[in-house]
Amino acid sequence: EQAIGSINQGKGDSESIRSLDRIAQANQEAAKLILSLKKVFRNPHEARTPIKLDEVTMEVAELYRDRLKKSRIEIDLNLNVSKEVAVIESLMRQVLANLISNAIEALDGSSQPSKKISIHLSESATDMKLEVADNGPGIHPGKENSLFELFQTSKSNGTGIGLWLCKYVVESEGGKIYAQSPPTGGAIFTVQIPI
Repeated sequence: EQAIGSINQGKGDSESIRSLDRIAQANQEAAKLILSLKKVFRNPHEARTPIKLDEVTMEVAELYRDRLKKSRIEIDLNLNVSKEVAVIESLMRQVLANLISNAIEALDGSSQPSKKISIHLSESATDMKLEVADNGPGIHPGKENSLFELFQTSKSNGTGIGLWLCKYVVESEGGKIYAQSPPTGGAIFTVQIPI
């Protein structure tokens, strides 16, 4: 950042500024990622508490309101549930944030004129199911499972840790997470957590 400041004062060329900007941005992303990983591994005995997943989902989605507006993405929330689920709330919030952020990035790279993210929450006698769907470019056929492997990414600036982290958290809660690319297009990420 100091180098960018110096170059901006006329001590370098525009390409150097762009390169240093990219480095600073990558550094900020790495810092965010480290904070997320610290949440997971710092306290492995953090208590599970009963939460209303519909309320938590609304709160996390609200954090992206400005980002969605900027990208002209409509979000549809269908969260009609009544049961609570016992999870580590901070980590479940991280899972939701990762899935919403990934959907936004997928739509940012899409030429789809009407961009939409749908979040659907349902319950059964045994589990809670959360689906985050977008109408973006979808998942490359055959890549649905490898998306969750560590360091696997399809994004030019991706780390390949976000979805792996989602899987780690969900499975540590006794649940499962999987991805689909339906025939109609787009992608659906489904999280199932036992009640």
